[in-house]
Amino acid sequence: MRWYFGPDHIGKIRMWEKVLFALGNPRLTIPYQGEALISVDIHDWVQKKIVEEGVYEPEVWEALAEHADEDEIVWDIGGHIGSVSIRAALHPAVRAVHAFEPHPRTFEVLSTNVQLNPELPITAHNIALSNQQGKQDLYEGPSINSGQASLNRSFGSGAVKVDCTTVDQLVRNQEIPSPTLVKMDVEGWEANVLEGAEWLLEHRPPRAFAFEGEEPSTSEGISDTEVVDFFREAGYTVSRIPRSQNVDHDVDNYLAIQTV
Repeated sequence: MRWYFGPDHIGKIRMWEKVLFALGNPRLTIPYQGEALISVDIHDWVQKKIVEEGVYEPEVWEALAEHADEDEIVWDIGGHIGSVSIRAALHPAVRAVHAFEPHPRTFEVLSTNVQLNPELPITAHNIALSNQQGKQDLYEGPSINSGQASLNRSFGSGAVKVDCTTVDQLVRNQEIPSPTLVKMDVEGWEANVLEGAEWLLEHRPPRAFAFEGEEPSTSEGISDTEVVDFFREAGYTVSRIPRSQNVDHDVDNYLAIQTV
């Protein structure tokens, strides 16, 4: 029975797919991490993984959580539907979570998931972080993976104009408290985000960053040397976060830890 009621029972998932199809494919609100709720679309890659396995890429937050002490301020840059934000907000050492999601439709889902968990200290921001302020094209992700919307590249399915600002603008104007832990998943735009965070990295460096980068062609390390150089010059060491799920990606997750 435990197997049947588990998140990855394939018969249960297929049953829900049929039921939701008959109902016009509405979103599904499910328990998440034992203490929260989350709204998901089972036809979206990341969200279906959450239904199947209870979580997506759990190792990302777990790597950051190892460096959580107390009163942590977590920034979730590329917040998507809030799956990492919710996990972070459930952690007893986290005081507040700020989730940044520029895509208007995805932001609506993120906002819904924040509202489903009113007891959690999450604030959603409908803005992209970059190296300059202003409007910019955000390219749509594939229809089956909304998490791949990107300022960096087009998947050939159109784009929407979104508001952009910089990390330093938000921090220096005291619009949002400085982060102590950061998760950054912006589909190849990481270097641009860091360019806009030079003051933060010099004066109020977060304790750790978890970020996505191109999978290396060899075992020597991350292919995106520009991002690694940013972190090393700011006094961080970078290491790969081992995957805990069987996913086929051309990117990996990495952890930058402040050492200076």
